[in-house]
Amino acid sequence: MNLNKILPALYVINKHAKKFSDKARRAYKSQSHTDADLNSEKKSALYETKHDVLLHIHPQADDIKKHHIDGTKYYYIIFNMENNEWKFHIPTNKISINNSRVSTTEKINSFTKDSTVELTDMTLQTALKTINTELKINPNKHISNERNKWPYVY
Repeated sequence: MNLNKILPALYVINKHAKKFSDKARRAYKSQSHTDADLNSEKKSALYETKHDVLLHIHPQADDIKKHHIDGTKYYYIIFNMENNEWKFHIPTNKISINNSRVSTTEKINSFTKDSTVELTDMTLQTALKTINTELKINPNKHISNERNKWPYVY
């Protein structure tokens, strides 16, 4: 398992999940239900893939914090690798982490996800292939509609 490959890929997957979420929201508002459903399913598949990856790699985290944001509890999992700090939130009900690993607990007033900040130029296709190769995690297992699946991940 190569975290130097996995962490940038996970970052890209997380950013694209947010982008699909934004697209789904805009499509619903414009009454484009087919596009909304497509983007919503892809968003959910990518977030579930993120959770699958974090289940595998969280033991290698450099720090884990707990955040209480907008009434939801999250683990904030931090990795320091190759001059980058990779940080990921995951709801506490999606993963089991021993409390002895949690360094601090903080209440955060708001949670704004920004899909525009880029730490890597990796494409989503490369990210999904990397996760599939490194961890045998396939995001298509979270897609029910065959036409919505990513064709380059088997």
